[in-house]
Amino acid sequence: HLDSVLVDHGFSLATDQVLANYQLQANFDYYNFSTYNASMLISKADSSIFVRLLSQKPLISVFTNRYQSNYFRFDTNFLDFKKHHLFFSYTKNDFYFSNDLTVFDNYIYLNQDQHFSQNFEQFFHLKSDIAFKWKWRLLHGAHSLTYQQSSNNDVFRVPAYTFFTELYINPILFEESLDLKLGSTLRYFSSYYANAYSPALANTYLQDDQLVGNFPFLTVYANFWIETVNIEFQLANLFDKFTDESYYVIPNIPYYRSPFQLLVSWQFN
Repeated sequence: HLDSVLVDHGFSLATDQVLANYQLQANFDYYNFSTYNASMLISKADSSIFVRLLSQKPLISVFTNRYQSNYFRFDTNFLDFKKHHLFFSYTKNDFYFSNDLTVFDNYIYLNQDQHFSQNFEQFFHLKSDIAFKWKWRLLHGAHSLTYQQSSNNDVFRVPAYTFFTELYINPILFEESLDLKLGSTLRYFSSYYANAYSPALANTYLQDDQLVGNFPFLTVYANFWIETVNIEFQLANLFDKFTDESYYVIPNIPYYRSPFQLLVSWQFN
């Protein structure tokens, strides 16, 4: 038996060249029914630039078009769903920047009634990332900021800003017998109407009842490495102790209230 829906054909071209102090890698893929992909990477020892243009036509699953259970019944006939990506990134030592623009055609999603729907208007999703690391004596830092924008918040929703920062010290003690890492992390994303989870469908759907986000998630930790033994202590969601609010990533499912976690691992030679 041969299912023609899964058959595709095309070709791929690739090159890898060294020009002066730079390495150039380029790739082009063409598959008639599903994918067009062109990418280029220019790199040297301490920096790189990467550009990719990708167009995809994902197959619509049988589950999306035809489904029946005790709670749901789908009988649809959607048009082809298409995604077009334009991605750019730049890396220089410990600095990173990227822009990712995605354009959607005939986007398929689960609406507020937990039924699959199709949006026939073209819209875009823009995601920009910036990140860097630094070190001063024993103190280390890592920080990142993400900005996102959707041109159609009725069907595709994202937080406008996401922030992450980490500070830690990493001294080597007892003639390098003990490797110690003490630090903290802080995560934050701006409020938005995140998709809710449907256990019956094992998928997420749009909701307009609960905003999530706008709540800092602070964690402190200590890691000890003694030869082949690693011991990690972690206390998460510390701000929960100072407010009656709960931390949510998914609506209706609050995170644990300041859990204490202990991890012990031992590597046997």
